[in-house]
Amino acid sequence: MGKIIDEWANIQEDMLNEITERFHSYDDYLQLRLVCKQWNLKIPKIPSGNKVPWLLSPIAIDASETRDLEEKGIYHLMLPDMLEDNVIVGSCHGWLISVVVNEGTVQILNPFTKVHLDVVLPSVSTLPNVIGNDESQYILSDFHRPLDHSFVHRFLVHKVIINSAPNHDKKDLTAVALYGCAFRLAFYKPNDDRRWIKFSTDHDAFIDVIFFEEKIYAVDMYGQLYEFDSKTKSEPMEGIHEAPPPSEVATHYRHVKYLVGCAHNGSLLMVVRQYDELENEERAGWETYQFDIYQLKKNTKA
Repeated sequence: MGKIIDEWANIQEDMLNEITERFHSYDDYLQLRLVCKQWNLKIPKIPSGNKVPWLLSPIAIDASETRDLEEKGIYHLMLPDMLEDNVIVGSCHGWLISVVVNEGTVQILNPFTKVHLDVVLPSVSTLPNVIGNDESQYILSDFHRPLDHSFVHRFLVHKVIINSAPNHDKKDLTAVALYGCAFRLAFYKPNDDRRWIKFSTDHDAFIDVIFFEEKIYAVDMYGQLYEFDSKTKSEPMEGIHEAPPPSEVATHYRHVKYLVGCAHNGSLLMVVRQYDELENEERAGWETYQFDIYQLKKNTKA
């Protein structure tokens, strides 16, 4: 019996990798790692087979549907119950960033290991447009009346990004938040008062922001690209990028823009999602009908 156990424990690593590639549920993947000490050492904590970005869907999946979803490239991951009342506002370096609605704290969660950190980033109440805060309401500089805590916690922050995984040296951590009705940018570097600090730029109406190659890139709703140096000690330094918006499609304010950095070749992409109102009397809403992709050519400024 002992010999059989040893044979399983010493299974060839390439064969073990073949097995792991057939797991589409991380909870099952975790059980595989717990079979024995040798397997736990050989199998990485996070699956390494799928390197593409994940689109997180909040839809509960029935167990009977799992096989069909796997064939379509949809993976099933059970998230902790703590996320039920959270608003997910970002995903960086394998960590999810969310706002806890009943508290206003900004939480960082590893969806694979279930590790969550509540004290890394400042809370919503420290954002630059918060000028008043009592037990139940906020007063915001860009809003004409007081707002309930739960409303502000749910809708004030549009996106948060971090420059590195929080399990590294937190002294080098930089975070950027896209927030408020005017869609402005705020940054955080570890400091004594733990507050979000407004970017010194006068520009607003930003619709997306990313870290890429040690810089911060942001795009506004009209497709104009902005570049910030993230390595300065005090705050990110701004410079409007000389490349103009590429077309009428990109400058249309109702077309949503996303920035994507391609690490394998160093290129920066802007994805423009075109959508329109549904022509359906039974169901109101919006329909995406096209994506346009633009690549920044830095040498030609286009």
